[in-house]
Amino acid sequence: MPGYLVFPGGAFDPDDARAAASLQLDETAMALLSVHCSRRRAKALAWAAIRETWEETGLLVGRSLDGGTGESPQITDDITQAFSNSGLTPDLGALTYIARAITPTFSPIRFDTRFFAADGNAAFGAARDSNELSDIRWRSIPEVFRDGAIAMVTKFALNQAVRHRTCPRHLQTRSVPTMFHRCRRAILRDVGA
Repeated sequence: MPGYLVFPGGAFDPDDARAAASLQLDETAMALLSVHCSRRRAKALAWAAIRETWEETGLLVGRSLDGGTGESPQITDDITQAFSNSGLTPDLGALTYIARAITPTFSPIRFDTRFFAADGNAAFGAARDSNELSDIRWRSIPEVFRDGAIAMVTKFALNQAVRHRTCPRHLQTRSVPTMFHRCRRAILRDVGA
């Protein structure tokens, strides 16, 4: 989406399930994700979010090892090496599952996307541009809505992130808003566990 502000993200990789096998996902996120997929795939989707964030922004979502061993992905690749070199361990538990968006089967561009949010304190490293994203930097919510060209799906996910951040009671609910794109308009609904 050239010229638009977007979240980092991308396709699920078959190695994501193996990489995430030994990592722990927050139980609320696990319960919400596993409504529509296996527990193994739920962890893999969260790992894919961490991997794509690192690939596209240079930021690692994790926590400090502080002399301990921590959890490690089951495979060794560039991202696991980046965690190791930084003295960090990946933290799937830092992710909150906030939204899902699905395009119709007849759409020329198909996606079934899960959106995750994490506190900025769980992001380590220096943000950098990549071959997929440019002008990578932290932005305030008002700045994004005021100055940014954002797609409807990005605005939807950002509003859900704000909702989670400002309404802690909402975190106790057992549903995740889902955006279904149909016939050039979006339909929003809560899909519960």
